[in-house]
This record gives sequence, structure tokens and C-alpha cells, in this order.
Amino acid sequence: MVETQKKSRWSKKSLSAQAMGKIDARTKAVVPPIHISTTYIRDPDNGYSSGFIYGRPDNETVREAEAVLAMWEEASSALLFSSGMAAATAVFMALRPGDHVVAPSVMYWALRNWLMTDAVAWGLDVSFVDMANIEALRGALKPGKTKLVWVETPSNPLWSLTDLEAAADWTHAVGAKIAVDSTVATPVFTRPLTLGVDIVMHAATKSLNGHSDVIAGAYRHGSGGWRDHIGADGGDGDGLGDQCGDLCQRAYRHGFQLQSDICERRFDDQQGGTDGDGQFLDSDL
Repeated sequence: MVETQKKSRWSKKSLSAQAMGKIDARTKAVVPPIHISTTYIRDPDNGYSSGFIYGRPDNETVREAEAVLAMWEEASSALLFSSGMAAATAVFMALRPGDHVVAPSVMYWALRNWLMTDAVAWGLDVSFVDMANIEALRGALKPGKTKLVWVETPSNPLWSLTDLEAAADWTHAVGAKIAVDSTVATPVFTRPLTLGVDIVMHAATKSLNGHSDVIAGAYRHGSGGWRDHIGADGGDGDGLGDQCGDLCQRAYRHGFQLQSDICERRFDDQQGGTDGDGQFLDSDL
């Protein structure tokens, strides 16, 4: 029983700090309780008017954390997974054998390995291209066959960048969807959905959590997303648990309001280091 305060004029930082403005209706607690129940009472007609049926796909603590993520990403909804790999592979598993996908030649090694092995064995046709080169991406697209373009920007580990608007335009021109792993940027710096991207993924273990105590992944989409096709609601068993959901929400409550300042300083330091490395490599040794 949670009531929502009026929040139309609240900033994103305030919405994060106040967990979307929710307070407990009975106790007036400003920190949402952890919901650990696995089952829920049926109505007299045997229905579930509360919208909660079973704890694996239906957990209020996880949904509250998802709501904060969706708000920051300006998404229609969000889903939390048991890991970043679970979130990423769920998007690819929504495809069908024979579908063509394009992925970056520079990307997170574990997902690249999965695409080169399990995804191919399952039947996906995978092409790897330099996503920093939009013409290379354009040349890799197969009209009528390409179903998904996966972008990672900034990429891990080289931090190469992709022009998301241009990539989205070319992807949509062949009737495909574009998904972006925005783990490095976080929604503090980049909101890909506002640039024409269909799906945004984060390894929430990293910057989104920031405390080194949660393994989680996140998936957000716009109005034309794939939520109905993704198994993160628990159908595939890869949804996030209640305790981890609470830890994520704790991180979001104070993390996002600090990230803007902290991450800007961190990125300034990283950029300074990158510039110094570049100058060193360009110098005569």
C-alpha cells in the first residue's frame, strides 16, 4: 500500500532521492519496505486484482527500482535482470534462428564470446563491424534480414564512440531495431532513447550500482520496445531478486543525485588521462 506524491515538477535527482515520491501509506515511512513475499492472496473470484501473481515475475521492490531507471532513461518502462549478461542475451534471444544481427568489433568480451559461440550455434547470423565507422555499419546491414543492431558506446575497453542518431537512422531504414549498451555513459550523460534508439541495456553491477555488492542488469525501451518478447519478467528465470532490488534502489536513491557531479569529475580525470596517453603515443620515443 504505497501512495504517490505529486511529482510533476520534481527534478530527476529529486525523484531518485525520493524513490519516485513513494511513501508507505500506513507508516508514512520515506524508505520503501522490502517486499519478500513469493505468493499473493487471490480475490474472491480467484483473480489477482493487485497485479501480483507470483514472486518471480512480480515483486514491488524490484518494480520500484525499475521505475527510477525508466524515469532517468525517459523510457516507457524498465526491467531489471539477474546480471548484465542476462539482460543483454535476453534481447538477442527474442530473435529467431536465421535472423541477422550486427555487433561491434570492440565490445564487452563476455557478450562477444557468447555471440561468437552460443548465438551462432543457436542459429543467429552475426556480423562484427567497427561501430565508430557509420559507413562500415551501413555496409553490414542486410535489408529484410538484419533484425538487430547492437551498439556499445563508449565501448569496453577502448572507449570508442558511435554516432547513435546516424546508427539509428540506418538501422531503421532496413526495418531493424537498434539496442545500445550504455553501461559506461549511464543515463546521467547519455539517454539513447532520445536519440532514436529502441532499446538501452546497462550492466547495473557497475556505475548504476556503484557499491560493488550487486550483480544486476537493466533493460529499458521506448514505446516501440520488445518488453512483451523479453523473458525478464521471470518467465525465463532471469529476473532480479527482492534483496538485490532493494540494494539497487538504495544506490539509485542517492547515487544518481551524486553521479552528475561525481561522474563529471571522474570523466574529466579519465579524459585528462586519455589526452595525456595520446600525446605520449604521438611523441617521438
